[in-house]
Amino acid sequence: MKIASWNVNSIRARMDHVTSWLKQHQPDVLLMQELKATEFPSLVFQGLGYESVAVTQKAYNGAKESAQDCQTKQQSTTRARHGTTPPQRSIDRLP
Repeated sequence: MKIASWNVNSIRARMDHVTSWLKQHQPDVLLMQELKATEFPSLVFQGLGYESVAVTQKAYNGAKESAQDCQTKQQSTTRARHGTTPPQRSIDRLP
């Protein structure tokens, strides 16, 4: 499973960069913080094959997670809570 985390510092300002990166790297799960928006563009991410859950806040903060396979996301979250998640093998550094 490939998991990526990104401090995006405004989803509106970085949307082209984020979607381009997603198409190239296709992580199973993408976590983003510092969305700085009142609404998250979930439909854009659905078009790329991701379901999203977001908490937004104008001007600062906000966090979001997107996953390609919601069942996998749920199983991974459950394993992490019970301490059975295998160690991550590789991390892709985001720009």
